[in-house]
Amino acid sequence: MIEMKKLARINKFIRFLLVGCLLAPTFLFGQDEEEETPAEKQSAKDSLQSISIGGLDANPSKTRDFVEVLRSTGKIDIKTYVEAVSVLDANPSKTLDFVETLRSTGKIDIKTYVEAVKVIIPNEEQAIVYVEELKASGAIPASVIDEVIEEITNIEEPPAPPSVLPPTSPPEGPTPPPLADSFSYDADSDILTIPGKLQTLQGVNITESNLAGLGVNTMTSRTAPYLVEAYELGFFSGSEHATRFNEILGEAVRLASILVKSLEITDQFSVAGSENYFDKAKLEGILNSRNPYFFQLVKVLASNGAFGDKDDSKIQDAVGKLMGSLFPNGVSSNEVSDLLSKTLGEIVFQKLNGDLGGVVNLTEFTNSPLFDLKVEQVSGIVAQDIILGSTTGASTIDLSSQLAPTLNTPKDPTDWKVFGIGAGKDIIVKGDVSFKNSNRHPQTGNVVKDHALAVGALDEIHFHSKTIESDWGLSADFLEKHLDYSGATQTTVNDQTTFAGKNNRIKMDFEGANLYLGSISKMELVNVDLESGGNLAVASLDELHIVSSDPTNTPNTFTAGKNTNPSDRGDNIQLFANERIVADGLQFSGRVDSIHMEARTVDLKHVTFPNGSEVHLASDLGGVGANGTGNGKYPTFGIGQRQIGRVNFIDQVKYDTNLINNQNSFDALGKLPNGKQPITISKR
Repeated sequence: MIEMKKLARINKFIRFLLVGCLLAPTFLFGQDEEEETPAEKQSAKDSLQSISIGGLDANPSKTRDFVEVLRSTGKIDIKTYVEAVSVLDANPSKTLDFVETLRSTGKIDIKTYVEAVKVIIPNEEQAIVYVEELKASGAIPASVIDEVIEEITNIEEPPAPPSVLPPTSPPEGPTPPPLADSFSYDADSDILTIPGKLQTLQGVNITESNLAGLGVNTMTSRTAPYLVEAYELGFFSGSEHATRFNEILGEAVRLASILVKSLEITDQFSVAGSENYFDKAKLEGILNSRNPYFFQLVKVLASNGAFGDKDDSKIQDAVGKLMGSLFPNGVSSNEVSDLLSKTLGEIVFQKLNGDLGGVVNLTEFTNSPLFDLKVEQVSGIVAQDIILGSTTGASTIDLSSQLAPTLNTPKDPTDWKVFGIGAGKDIIVKGDVSFKNSNRHPQTGNVVKDHALAVGALDEIHFHSKTIESDWGLSADFLEKHLDYSGATQTTVNDQTTFAGKNNRIKMDFEGANLYLGSISKMELVNVDLESGGNLAVASLDELHIVSSDPTNTPNTFTAGKNTNPSDRGDNIQLFANERIVADGLQFSGRVDSIHMEARTVDLKHVTFPNGSEVHLASDLGGVGANGTGNGKYPTFGIGQRQIGRVNFIDQVKYDTNLINNQNSFDALGKLPNGKQPITISKR
């Protein structure tokens, strides 16, 4: 059986995994790939047509040396040289770095360097952003950067041919108003100009509804007020940003399309084909776009309640703290690339000092091998709100490709793979959903314990619907009253009768080895069954409610160890809440070796623990002593003895078939074969 101290460490890691997978989108998954302009596409096409070097040598390094000889001897110009190197690298960032090496070693002068940069980055504004990024990072002296920018802006463009216009007749009627071809914003006057006829909004009138009323599309209407606020707060100060509002708005809309978006994941959903799917390869592709804006845009989205509960600043503050700790000098491609190469432990303990923005502190686990996972081992789906399943039938989501093993034996976390489904706000599970993982050990045919599925929300996870009480014909505060064991509030007989008659159930099943569910706000599992092929964990940083409408006959069932090797030890089930766990109608199934519950207060009613399992219940004050006084090893018994901060057996708590309703029946459970008590109670 798992040692309880080790189980507690794993439980803490699960909380980190859930929160980390959710907060990661705000500083890693925040960009989307830039679409090339027509000019850039044509430039790339012309480059490939103008020079073919693939057959010169099977060794790219040797070929590069040959091309360098051609350049240094004057046989090819800088434009042709850069095109050749670009083909060899297939990576603009790498080519830029190589050209910078030529400049720093004196092989090319400033003017030639600028010509090379302009070939790689044809857009003048983007080229300036790139060299300013180099200046900020200290890679090139400021004096050199100033000279480079001057050269970029002074490169002469051939004059456009004169336009010959046909003669025009005198105007008939009034002159139409001028047109604006892009969004613009003047921070001094607080005026936003909308494309088309010169429509403007000013000050407090720059709102989503007013923009939509002027015909602006939904996502732009939602995003533009955020960006205006960012300008007002000075996130985009300076003359270089004053004229780029339209460009930055485009990037903001692309960012919002991922982070401020509702996503439905139903039957046969294509994970790899979703624009909301991210892995390290996609992130690296995004970084090559060198988007200089997402750092400020994520901060302003967070400050406007795009993540977590809008009425609670906990997540907004956490995002700001995380961004500041991870990128104290702003974001550069080199910094983010370096971040992507680290382990979770290096990020958490070296960059963040063990503190996830004040949400979870993990400093006591600095040396835990569980943090040896690398960023490349994590992938997932990210959106603001996510709907899982459908009311019309069961949904199956295949994660076999994302969780494919590299070995066929159980491994340490250094080799794990984690798939996350992360919502910036809420997840609603509307119907039965099964996550498949068909990977099996070739000899045993069992699941290998080398992967996990983490489903988490920065606000709430709802089952059935977000408005379950009104949907089921119950009073708005029914569940709160139903679970109020203090007796301060009461439900009506009519509501109790209605609730008892509800047999709507939802089942969430993961075929793989570890299923983790987590939310920042309160989580309510009403008529919900959870199954995992291996371990199972559910966590809330507020309260966790597990409720059945008929707790005696159809309790919620949590199943673990369904697909793991029977010759190995059983698996574990872990339930965690910062404030309160209340279970009214819960049983456990499968190969459950151990059960761990931890909260400020643990209230249990109609709960049956499986025979042979080791149960550990932890609360703020732990157990009570003999006769219910002081501290000791016992829970309280009955509603009249319930205490906040304790483990409370309110009614019908059983170990196998043994009813535990007093201290004598608790002691009568005896000991397990390993010499331990079946149920232990302690301070958390």
